[in-house]
Amino acid sequence: MALSLKTIPNLIRQTSSRLKVACLISGGVDSCVAALLLKRLAFDVIGVHLNVWNDFDFKEGVCHETDRNDARFVCDKLGIEFKEVDFVQHYWNHVFIDFLKAYESGETPNPDMFCNRKIKFGVFLDYAVKNLNMDAIASGHYAGTSLGPFWEYRQQHITRNEHVELIRPKDKMRDQTFFLSQIEPSSLKKVLFPLQTLMKEEVRKIAIENGFERIAKRKPTTGICFIGKRNFQNFINEYIEPKPGKMIDIDTREIIREHNGLHQWTLGQRCTHHSKPVKYFIAHKCLKSNNIYVAAGEDHPSLYSNEFTAKNMHWLTEEPIELRQNELKCLFKFQQKEDLSECTVTKLDNNTLQFKTKKLQRCLTPGQIAVLYKGEKCLGGAKIISYKNEYVAKFL
Repeated sequence: MALSLKTIPNLIRQTSSRLKVACLISGGVDSCVAALLLKRLAFDVIGVHLNVWNDFDFKEGVCHETDRNDARFVCDKLGIEFKEVDFVQHYWNHVFIDFLKAYESGETPNPDMFCNRKIKFGVFLDYAVKNLNMDAIASGHYAGTSLGPFWEYRQQHITRNEHVELIRPKDKMRDQTFFLSQIEPSSLKKVLFPLQTLMKEEVRKIAIENGFERIAKRKPTTGICFIGKRNFQNFINEYIEPKPGKMIDIDTREIIREHNGLHQWTLGQRCTHHSKPVKYFIAHKCLKSNNIYVAAGEDHPSLYSNEFTAKNMHWLTEEPIELRQNELKCLFKFQQKEDLSECTVTKLDNNTLQFKTKKLQRCLTPGQIAVLYKGEKCLGGAKIISYKNEYVAKFL
């Protein structure tokens, strides 16, 4: 049965009729249903397709013609205005250049987090409010805020002068609060996440029942957006000069093979050479020598740690009083697909946090963001700068 206005509380309809919302439309099913729900709830909604990368290669590139056409199709079928906005230069200056600098310094960054912070919920949000005269923006992220998916609790927040919190969605398997942990807290006051209380299966069903079967059957996009299907090492070599070094067995000190730069590899990545029957994995990258130490086997002790430091903590809420007074016990993860893990956080100084995890973590990677959670709330995240591994320290 198609979505009906009869199922919508009067409270939401009354609130939504006064709000103008720019919904980000990627061309996929999630943003499609986000826009559909907003339209059915009587929001004054337009669809906006962002272009953040030069569309130079439709076969392998990122924001190719198929995405653009599907985004336009969604808006036309919903009867809402379609706009395409170009933030290519902003993306290059504020996301991609930092991405390259991080790789050059031996880190493994997460550009999607900073695209959300700098572009989608940064310059685009400002553009939507100031240039398009919108009250808010919306997206198809599986996430939520304490305002509710359609701002049904907004008036309570205003009355109580409460902070807006980033909340995990109903669909925990597709929880995207991890990627939103670096956005500015003030941005949360201007954002709606219509999929907050929906499961992916429900989203696909809504799309199909409302005539968007083609969109519902699209293959989901994965990986770093501007790389697409291209080989990462080939891509990164277009922007960072090769710097050859050696791959060395951390146990035997045998030279396994040559490499063309630390920037081509990340901790835990498989790097087996065709001449070796053993499966090797990246265990440590040495900036000083430009050598990479590799471990035989994916469960090698050099790959695991339960202690690390992180800097530049970005709080979405006020710093917890427990941390100011002593230590903070919470949950965290540093990779989107990993489960949340228990940890204890203490302050080494005003800009550095010490993490101790209950369970061993595989390949705590400098440059990645350790994202903190307390219950259903995402607290924010800090950049991992180093990890403690006695096995690595002993052999190097």
